[in-house]
Amino acid sequence: MADEETPTGNKLLGRDADLTGWILTLKDAPYYAHHGRFVQRYTGVESALHLMFRHVLGSGDETGRAISGGMRLADVINTTKRLMKTRNLPVAQQDDFKAITDHLGEITKLRDFLVHRSSYFDGRIVTSTNETTSKSVDDIQVLKLNIKDIDGAANDCARVMFRIAALIWGPNHGLPPEAVQNMLEPWSYKHRQPETPNRVSRSNPQEPQHPPPPSSS
Repeated sequence: MADEETPTGNKLLGRDADLTGWILTLKDAPYYAHHGRFVQRYTGVESALHLMFRHVLGSGDETGRAISGGMRLADVINTTKRLMKTRNLPVAQQDDFKAITDHLGEITKLRDFLVHRSSYFDGRIVTSTNETTSKSVDDIQVLKLNIKDIDGAANDCARVMFRIAALIWGPNHGLPPEAVQNMLEPWSYKHRQPETPNRVSRSNPQEPQHPPPPSSS
């Protein structure tokens, strides 16, 4: 289906809308497989961060659960950072945790775009937008990416879990060699800035953003 026919914005439920794009077909399967793997690994990261909080707190699982249960992930991260500093944990560990969670912040933005905003895949490019939920047309954001971006974020989620496991278990973490090699590699996901097509900067007009290269898969 061509881009202009894809159901989005004012074409979502209009009388002339082509809703056939919402029917799951075999050509959609690769995208949803990559999307699902990313979301599944992100939930694993959330669990790992709660375990890291309980480890640093040092008061047992039940006490840690009572404190962090229901807490927003950002609050779990920030509280863990404060505890690491208060307990005078090695600076290297604090720096590593900061580096991990800083990058996770970029992955979280991608996850929020894909999970909480309207998105579609045209067979080449993934487009996610808040066009129907933004408070004004000036606040409309459009993020364009490809399957490689999603795979990179999924791989980084695994890398985050390995590095958190190493922080919890220490030098004798017992991770398999493949995991050790993986967590030493550079991050795969490169943050993509969403376009704001209706907002013009007061200082410099926004330069047009070029879409990512199409996915090879």
